[in-house]
Amino acid sequence: MKSHHYLNNILGKREVGMDPEVEGIFLSETGHVSEGVVSNIFWWKDNALYTPSSATGALNGITKQFVVALANKMGIKVIEGKYPLHSLLEGEEVFVTNSIQEIVPMVQIDDRRLPGSKGPIYKMLHTEYQKQAEILWTRAQLTEG
Repeated sequence: MKSHHYLNNILGKREVGMDPEVEGIFLSETGHVSEGVVSNIFWWKDNALYTPSSATGALNGITKQFVVALANKMGIKVIEGKYPLHSLLEGEEVFVTNSIQEIVPMVQIDDRRLPGSKGPIYKMLHTEYQKQAEILWTRAQLTEG
């Protein structure tokens, strides 16, 4: 059940520290990847883009919805579901989304380095997102006309 309060987010941010370059990752009570402290999370693995479903307790953010629609339009397979932490940790690329920062590539999870802004999937999505964000107001417009 969503309570629409941000106490968990505040506590999560305190736990990872106040550095804006560091994002924490929430797991559901059953141990599935849910979301970031201030973001939704995606990872590229085995030629598909993965993101937790709202069944994990993750907020179905508007930027997440737009990125999913954009990826689908670009022919990128998107799979939403419940995933254990090791699935995320095996990702070749990882990025987070939110309405303020839009799409942000992760450069490191724990001691594991990631390609960050050099990742090809991130580059494709970010480039197209920037183009579309200038002309579209909703994800529905991606599929019109």
